[in-house]
Amino acid sequence: MYKYFDNKLKKDSVNLAPGEFFVSGDDIVINTVLGSCVSVALYDSERKIAGLNHFMLAEAKLRTESENIFNVERYGLNAMESLMTGLIKLGSSGKCLQAKIFGGSAVLETRGGGQMEIGADNISFAEKFLKAENIPVINRDTGGVRARRIYLYPQSFRILLRRVKPNVELRDLMDVYKHKLDETKNNDGTTVLF
Repeated sequence: MYKYFDNKLKKDSVNLAPGEFFVSGDDIVINTVLGSCVSVALYDSERKIAGLNHFMLAEAKLRTESENIFNVERYGLNAMESLMTGLIKLGSSGKCLQAKIFGGSAVLETRGGGQMEIGADNISFAEKFLKAENIPVINRDTGGVRARRIYLYPQSFRILLRRVKPNVELRDLMDVYKHKLDETKNNDGTTVLF
């Protein structure tokens, strides 16, 4: 998570990387870039607070049990539960929630050149989770083949969406995320928790 002042938007901003979430009722902007990942924005219309998450995979497919302790919010269920818990901590009763879903593009290819189904799986998970929780989805922009950058204004639940240029900008963003993940590893390949 990176907090900064966005000169173009003239607002304090929070940028989310995969596996992160943020909730607020302040006059700020929460933003992220999505390819096959999905973000769900939740809004409590009674309290005028909102939050956004960013998950990479619908579910964890672990090779070992110890893998589960590292950044569990990268997975759909954990990301959704963390987001809802964050809203409850700010006073939401959970009864007046509305949702918007973004992402899930088919931007990743298999070794054979076909498209991976990660985006579609992520969208399906988000829809099923929200339906099970009786949270209405009032808007969405999902699927397709282009990445998107979204900007959430928590007080109004307004979302600005910008399409990301294919390949170049997305590759640059993925390099930043990969570098961030690499920074948390020791030279021997083990992960360090902060």
